[in-house]
Amino acid sequence: MEKNRPMTASSRAQPRLVRGTRGCAFAPIPRVAGWLALVLLLGGLAHARTAGPVVGNPLTRFYPYEEIGRVSRGVHLNFDALGRLAVVQEDEYIVLNDNLWLRLSSPALAGIGMYAATPDLDGSLVYGALGSWGRLTPEPSGQLRPQSFVPKTYPKWVLATNFAEIVCRPEGVYFAGWNGVVFRDRQTGEHQFFEVPGVSCLFVFENTIYVSSHDRGVLILDASRQTLTTADRRVFGSRAVGRFARLGPNSGLLATTYRHLLRYRGGALEDLPPPLGPQLLAGVTALQALPEGGAAVSVGGIGVYIVDTEGQVRFALTGPEYSRVTALASREPGVLWAANETGVLKILYGQPFTRFGQTLGLPISWPQVVSWRGEIVIASAGRLYSPVPTAIEGPAQFQPVRGQPGAGAWGIAVVGDALLVSNHDGVYVHQPDADFALAVPGVGGARLVPVDATTCIVIGEKEISAIQVRDGHWSECAPRIPGVGYPAIVHAGQGAAWIELGVNRVARIGLSAGRLESRVFEEFPWPTPSWVNVSVLGSTVVLSGSEGQRVFFDERRQTFTAAPELNELFRQAPYPLVRICADETGTWWGSHQQGVLWVTARAGRYTFDSTSYQAIDERVPLIRALPSGEIWVSTGQSLYRLDRHGSSPPAAAFSPVLVSIRDSRTNAEIPRPAGTPALLQPLGYDQNSVRFDFFAGSYASMRPPAYEYRLNDQPWEQVASGSSVALSDLHEGVYRLRVRLIDSRGPIGASKAFGFTVTPPWYRHWYVLASYPILLAALLFGLVRFAMRRAEARNAALEQLVAQRTGELQTTMRQLQQETRTSATLAERNRLAGEIHDSLEQGFTGLTLQLETTAAFSTCSPEVKSGLAVALNMVAFSRNEVRHAVRDMHSPILASADLETALRQILAQVAPHADYARLRIEGSPVRLGSSVEHHLLRIAQEAIANAVKHAAASHLAVTLAFRKSEVELDIRDDGRGFDPAAVLNAGIGHFGLPSFRGRANKIGGTVEITSRPGAGTRITVRVPVEKAVIL
Repeated sequence: MEKNRPMTASSRAQPRLVRGTRGCAFAPIPRVAGWLALVLLLGGLAHARTAGPVVGNPLTRFYPYEEIGRVSRGVHLNFDALGRLAVVQEDEYIVLNDNLWLRLSSPALAGIGMYAATPDLDGSLVYGALGSWGRLTPEPSGQLRPQSFVPKTYPKWVLATNFAEIVCRPEGVYFAGWNGVVFRDRQTGEHQFFEVPGVSCLFVFENTIYVSSHDRGVLILDASRQTLTTADRRVFGSRAVGRFARLGPNSGLLATTYRHLLRYRGGALEDLPPPLGPQLLAGVTALQALPEGGAAVSVGGIGVYIVDTEGQVRFALTGPEYSRVTALASREPGVLWAANETGVLKILYGQPFTRFGQTLGLPISWPQVVSWRGEIVIASAGRLYSPVPTAIEGPAQFQPVRGQPGAGAWGIAVVGDALLVSNHDGVYVHQPDADFALAVPGVGGARLVPVDATTCIVIGEKEISAIQVRDGHWSECAPRIPGVGYPAIVHAGQGAAWIELGVNRVARIGLSAGRLESRVFEEFPWPTPSWVNVSVLGSTVVLSGSEGQRVFFDERRQTFTAAPELNELFRQAPYPLVRICADETGTWWGSHQQGVLWVTARAGRYTFDSTSYQAIDERVPLIRALPSGEIWVSTGQSLYRLDRHGSSPPAAAFSPVLVSIRDSRTNAEIPRPAGTPALLQPLGYDQNSVRFDFFAGSYASMRPPAYEYRLNDQPWEQVASGSSVALSDLHEGVYRLRVRLIDSRGPIGASKAFGFTVTPPWYRHWYVLASYPILLAALLFGLVRFAMRRAEARNAALEQLVAQRTGELQTTMRQLQQETRTSATLAERNRLAGEIHDSLEQGFTGLTLQLETTAAFSTCSPEVKSGLAVALNMVAFSRNEVRHAVRDMHSPILASADLETALRQILAQVAPHADYARLRIEGSPVRLGSSVEHHLLRIAQEAIANAVKHAAASHLAVTLAFRKSEVELDIRDDGRGFDPAAVLNAGIGHFGLPSFRGRANKIGGTVEITSRPGAGTRITVRVPVEKAVIL
């Protein structure tokens, strides 16, 4: 196999000095020149290694700027007080909460030109901006609002300074920019201003504040004395430090502006060994101290280096995504954040394994890995690949193997010192110092399984054959047999090949005595059909199904057997093992549904390590232990190399961190008491729907863990998505919320507990509850009193109503009785009138005729005639009296008409030719009692008759008035008049006038007679309404 030679470069690109966001930095060298420099660096060294363990990339997770928010190239990386990654650029402050980017910038940040923000020692955030500095204060909504610290008076150079570097110390906070440094005293809030032109870096080492300037070199700033003094020039000389990072105790790493990377230790500067010394090919674009010691260095156009506390390169990342890194950040071991031109990259650099893929020039599709002549050869996606020689401990770049078969590489195996490759043309062989040659044509196979140092089984989907080398020539050594299916996964056993064929189907292909033999197993003791996984452990083959069920096959006896020791191994495993293999040291490697573990045995007891490789989150991967001692793990689309001699991965600090508590209804943040993180302030009943927002506390995994919570004694419940626990409509009481993190393997770390109470609504407070019996008694008393008063009121109303109805009834009864009496009287009067008319009237009439006849006789003497005249007067008087009596007893008009109509008829009868008589009605007429109408009619009839007959009146007015309190009848004339007292006292001949009072008294009324001679007469009768009107 011909090896590729590294290229050389004849020239280097010269960097130029430019202004940047961190004082002064170098502009990236051109891309082509950068790659030439990289090739020169990797290949031009005399000590370049072409053999040894192949290293891939660490696990990474990339976040493009489009996903993060409104940021772009040149962001500043830092962490907030909770340990969340913060991306800062101008008016944007965005944090990564597990897997969700949260924009915390308020509109007030717009326009201030923020360059950096970092947590202060007290947990608050301080920022530096163009011409200003201050604190970022959280609002109730969670957004950050700037609070400027700039005093009223300050030097002019402040306004033109970008304060891009911040150092927080117990005495105060230092803000540095191109034109100088501002110190703010933590106790007094007073400021000190140090004008230093051309500031390139501000750093602290061994409790001393250093300011590096292009013009003045390295200075020491003493805020207590308010002095700037020049640092030891024997150490720093006139160098300007561009960046600084602490390596470990009493040592640091500094990058100068002249492409030197030096270690500062013991008061002296030392060059680093290659490839980071004595002089870099490009400038350092970022430098970050690592929490476990050491530092990460980004060299423009080349990549990122991880160095230990001695300055030695532990690891190098030299792919395209690492060559344009502009910012680095780290706060937990094994996790490095890098910002490049297109996004932010999370690098899990501390894992004891590396991953291979397309970024290394190796496309992955069902990869097969072999070790040949001390080098790794990988068949993947139908092609052969080998690593490019490298001079540093970094990821290997892969290239296609030169001269490989054009028809592709389906199967690969190492038999003796030959590399075999199979495709549909046959089997190719690649001998040392020779090209590939078609050794056995027509023997197409998808997989190759070596049997011994000279023999190999060629497994195809349709046919299976065996080939062997003799005297340097390869040929078939056994008759072909039919295939058993496509050999997706094959395993080499002792003189046999095992093929995983699918659900409840596995095959064994054996070669014995020059004959191939196939056995297909399709009957297994587990109840549910499942994929059968094969593990070869010496002469024992383990066939594993689902739910931890398995059988053991003995290759020597060619039968199934019991394997108590292996069964005990599977039984003790923390996870149901599916595949297992052993390396040359006796260490067992197992795969399960959640990844990979390794096992060691001592004195019959097994020790399982399921944490070192837990970041390999693959389901039942295939594990291969190569003869070279390397352990490779693969699936259909992934490939890993395990470093069994590497250190254990850094312990992840996963622990739920409470970010905020918010009212679910209003989204307003609920304040938390200081100093008692596990005990929260009481929540009002109107806040009984709350949301607890959490952060996992670490980024040391490819995927953030999920959350489970438990409220009081309820079962654990997993949060469906996100990092928030929502509790709705909590009843009042004392609550204890426990939160923990989980992944596919189970709980991670310890749970966190938070105690809080929900206060009852005002009507359920104890003092209110205590008052309820009193209120209830008062209410019952009030209800009883109300009921009693209501009953009394109803009784009084009923009594009043009964009295009213009784009075009405009595009035009605009286009126009925009166009507009855009146009716009876009228009836009797009518009867008497009839009798009188038929008897007395006729008698009087006859008597009058006799007397008149007698007086007319000529024979009557004057004395007789005088006596007869007297008798006639007496009879006439008597007849008139009888007629009056009859008239008083009978009122036929009222039988069919009301009083008004009766009065009109009387006026018409009594004074038919008197056009001077008139009747006027006042008020609204109502129906009067029959007795009242009868007597009023008789009074009117008599008064009208008197006026017509005796008064000689020229005008007669009758008025019937209906008023609210009385009914009034008024008869007025302008006749002769008379003396009422004389007439009433005369008695005989004036029966009508005295009868007026009698009739008025009968109906409860009064009568008033007003008259005098020559002045007319007025007769007024008034009857109260309650006695006149029918109710």
